[in-house]
Order: sequence, then structure tokens, then C-alpha cells
Amino acid sequence: PTTQTTGTGLNDATFAGPFIGTGGPTTYSVKITSIGSVASGTTDKFSYSKDNFVTTLGDFQNAGSTWTSQTVQWGAGASNDDWRSVASNQDLVIAVGRQGYMTKSTDGGETWSTPTSISSSTSVDLNDIIYIESVAKWIAVGNNGSGTGDIRISSDGTTWTQSSSLPTQSGTHPQNYQSVAAGNGKVVISAGGMGSGGGQLIYIADETNLNSWTGVTISSSLGTHKRGVATDGDGTWVVVCGAGSIIYSTNNTTSWSVAAPAGGGAAPFSDDWTLCEFVNGSFIIGGFGGKLMYATSAQVASNSWNDLAGTGITSRPYLADFCNGVYIIADSVWGNPSNLVRSTTLASGTNNWSTV
Repeated sequence: PTTQTTGTGLNDATFAGPFIGTGGPTTYSVKITSIGSVASGTTDKFSYSKDNFVTTLGDFQNAGSTWTSQTVQWGAGASNDDWRSVASNQDLVIAVGRQGYMTKSTDGGETWSTPTSISSSTSVDLNDIIYIESVAKWIAVGNNGSGTGDIRISSDGTTWTQSSSLPTQSGTHPQNYQSVAAGNGKVVISAGGMGSGGGQLIYIADETNLNSWTGVTISSSLGTHKRGVATDGDGTWVVVCGAGSIIYSTNNTTSWSVAAPAGGGAAPFSDDWTLCEFVNGSFIIGGFGGKLMYATSAQVASNSWNDLAGTGITSRPYLADFCNGVYIIADSVWGNPSNLVRSTTLASGTNNWSTV
């Protein structure tokens, strides 16, 4: 549930409840359901509800252990119901995908609106979406299927406009915008796709001006896939590429370096990276065959990465997150979900990870 700032009902002496939070767009009730003990090594458990526990929505300690599948069918004229990215701002959640389609949820993902296209052209594919809190704007990126990238901007998640100044195009398929991230006043788009590469593979803008972009040219030897970009919000950025390479900046996009992540004594990974996220203080990257590595910002600067093995991820990892003390990583096989795993610690070992 949304983080709350004020509320009533919690007894400080006995920690009884429920606590009724009133600091967000949705009111949640939170109560303790069991008391842990040091002797048994157990912890207190909390559950939460939106209707004062007529219905219980979940258990904080078991976050990510159970999942509910949601089917959101596209409207007439949509030929490819392929959702590619999701982002949230408190209870408002937006998912985007093929043919410019998007769907919204205003109750934290429990129900979804009828999908509509934010583009008049069915050739537009949206690959990623984020919410930039500092300027209260949504930005979605993708391509229009005919050699031009596509950047859409919205203040409310309903009305979308195309960036009036698209980045300059060059090379083969650098206009296929794959991923976008924001932090420390900057927005970075990673570009590239199928086909021989080269050209400007990173595009940068200030968060306050999403209509003015600067391209950064990187060697074409980095492969044709630039699928992910992430930042720690404090000046370190990582972009994952093909051929086992990453591009990184430690001075908030002023300059960029190329590296082949090394760690664990193994030879550098030589296939395509497919995942790049910054979660709970670490960058997590992943690639073909279930390869996973992680590093703090300081470790990125020294190209000192840690292998993450034994997770149960075996194909192409695409998602990593951290919520309520739990890490979640997922992979897919050509767009079809394959594995979803969870752990309370970011460390190798089958004893640390469980399949959901």
C-alpha cells in the first residue's frame, strides 16, 4: 500500500490496531497479526486492508510469495496484446505496450481501464514508461516502426503529447528507444535494437526540459541490443548492451566509459544483457542464459561486480525489484513468462531463493 504519514487507531503501548492511514490517495488499515520473538528467530507480522479487514489484502512479511494474474484484453483493432512496461505514482499505475496501447489502474493494480492507444498510428510500440516525481510527469518511449523513435509525455497519465524535439537519428536502428530512467536532474534513454548498430545510443535531457535531447555516440562494437538503463539517483548510471558490455557514467552523464563486467573469477559474460535495474542500493544486471550480477555504485566505478548464481533464473531476466524486504527477479522466453523468484537477501545460493 501507499506509504502513509498520519493516522489513528494504533495503541502505542500494546501495538494493537488497526492503524488507519490517511496520508495518501487511498486509506489503508494496518494491524499486527502475530508477535515474533528473539528466541525463536521470528519477526512481527503485519497485514493490510482497504475496508478495515472485511477483506485482507496481504501480509507484509510474505510480500511477493503469492501473485494474482490479471488479464487486460485490448480493444478492437489491436492485433498484438503485448504489455512491455509498467510504472506507478502512488495508486495510479500505467502499463504500456505494442501499438501505443496503455491501460491504467487507480487502485494499485486491482482493476484496470479498457486499453486505449495514445497514438493514432498502430505502428507505434511503447517499450518503457516511468514517472518523474521531481517534475510530476510521465514519459513513455518506443519507436514508430518506420525509422523514428517515439517519446510521449503526460502530466496526468491521460493526455499525452509527443516530444517536440526528438533526438537526432543516426546508424541502423538507434531510433528504437528501449528503456528510460530519471534521477539527479537527468533523464537518459537507451536506444538500439535489431540490426547492425553504431550511431547515437544514449540520449540525455534535463528533467525540466523533456523537449531538448543530446545524443552520445558509442562504438558499434558493443552489439546491437541496448535494452536497459538505470541510475542510483546520485550521479551513477549504467546502460546494458550486447556482446557482454555495459556503458556507465559516474559523473551524472557528463562522460561515459565502456566495460565488460567482471566478477567471481569467471570470464566476462559475452552474450546480450537484457536487464538493468537499481534496487535497494545495488545495480542488478542480467543476460541470456540466466546470467545475473550486482554491484554498488562504488563497485560500478571500479568494474567490480558480484556474481548472482543459484537464483533459479535460467533464460532472459527482464525484471528486478525490491519491496517490503523482498527481492523479486523474473525472466521470460521470447516474451512468455518463465521463472519468478524471490529472496530476502541479494546473495548467491539456491537456499536463498525460492520460486513463486
